[in-house]
Amino acid sequence: MAEFTLLQVDAFTDRPLAGNPCAVVLDADALSEEQMQAIALEMNLSETAFLLRSSEADFRARYFTPAEEIPLAGHPTIALTVALMDSGRLDVSDSPITFSLELPAGIIPIEVAWNEAGRPVATMTQLKPSFLRTYSAEAVAQVAGLDPGDILPGAPVQTVSTGTPMLMVPLRSRELLCRVHLDLPAFRSLRENGDFFSAHFFCLEGATESGDTFARHLGVPPDTFEDPFTGSATGCMGAYLWRYGLVDEPRFVAEQGHWMGRPGSGRVEVVGPRDAIESVRIGGSGVTILRGQLTVNDPGATDSRTGAQGRLRPEENSRPAPISHLVRREAQAPLVSALIEAFGDAFGKEEAEAVAREVIREDAIASGRELAARYGGSSLDILRKVVEEVWAEDGTMEVRDVRLTERTLEFDVTRCGYAEMYKKLGLQELGSLLSCSRDFPFQDGFNPDIRLERSRTVMEGADCCDFRYVLMDRSEPE
Repeated sequence: MAEFTLLQVDAFTDRPLAGNPCAVVLDADALSEEQMQAIALEMNLSETAFLLRSSEADFRARYFTPAEEIPLAGHPTIALTVALMDSGRLDVSDSPITFSLELPAGIIPIEVAWNEAGRPVATMTQLKPSFLRTYSAEAVAQVAGLDPGDILPGAPVQTVSTGTPMLMVPLRSRELLCRVHLDLPAFRSLRENGDFFSAHFFCLEGATESGDTFARHLGVPPDTFEDPFTGSATGCMGAYLWRYGLVDEPRFVAEQGHWMGRPGSGRVEVVGPRDAIESVRIGGSGVTILRGQLTVNDPGATDSRTGAQGRLRPEENSRPAPISHLVRREAQAPLVSALIEAFGDAFGKEEAEAVAREVIREDAIASGRELAARYGGSSLDILRKVVEEVWAEDGTMEVRDVRLTERTLEFDVTRCGYAEMYKKLGLQELGSLLSCSRDFPFQDGFNPDIRLERSRTVMEGADCCDFRYVLMDRSEPE
């Protein structure tokens, strides 16, 4: 096992249990990308930061949400700077100081200076803003539970990037900001067909008398649904407001998170004229609230089951191949069609075929024999054990109420994540397998049929669906 120093820092606040929390793992060079992603999922915060060595800057970092890596982010940068000071890696006694940080988006400068209250404030300089795709007010209002007239008149709904692309949605008032309620499936579709990472809804009034703007930053699970304070989006917002003449001065105070019970604020400075912005500077404080050790498997360790780190040798896998690996290649066409229908324009034919090929493995016969040899019994009994033992280990689904009779297998599945896709795929994942029975080495003349008796959304906005499968043996009894 290996241990790494871990701190949790509340960023864009000067008091504990406010602002945006971020986990920071120090000296993380030995961790693999897969381990970093797993740790971020374990932390379940907006982002987790990993401090690394750099040959080009003073420090290097990578930032991961629970779902993916992002090239640049604001509150992890503030949190990382606080962690550097807290751990003695950054001396700010002769403030102000400037250091460089290498991120996937590029190398950025960070300045640390003491404020009037005697607290260090870290200010990051984000990249030159890019003004990208625009969206109709109608389309965005629809997914946010608003009317098109609620969006600030004359202001475009547009993706802006200072390192990470964010959708800018200006609203007419703070009251309207409070009313934003995402239709998650519709918003997910907008995002998958768009060019932004997440959406920043904001108004031109603060949550307090000290603020000039107030915002809510919304995303999709498994990332956090709402962010207490979003530094990268605040930088995009600053560039947006200055470019379109929505603020009189290039310096202002942005507020966020107050309605979540985690108030945060940041100081924004836009550098350059409105039509030729050079960069955006975002500054804020942070407070370390947790210090400890993170224990994970030794990053370099292998065991008897592992041929390469993190990858099981197929022939020594402790469980059989998933049942979806047993589908014949002839089943690919309907699966491709279902994928294209499920994702619409976001899923081209080539990508759908690639996904289908991943599902439809050429080792169908060998895998089927492995299942038969491992489990034994009748064909329905083999399938019952696969459902109970293999499907139940999948973190995206819950299998329950498995019922087996002499000629019927019934079971319920609740599946989360891409629920709309699974509703449209219907029986493809399991049904295509069973319709290709000659590739599955059933020894008892099993002639399978499958029905999907129920497909419904478990909870509105939760991206979870409930299914009931019924498998029947159509062969003639002896």
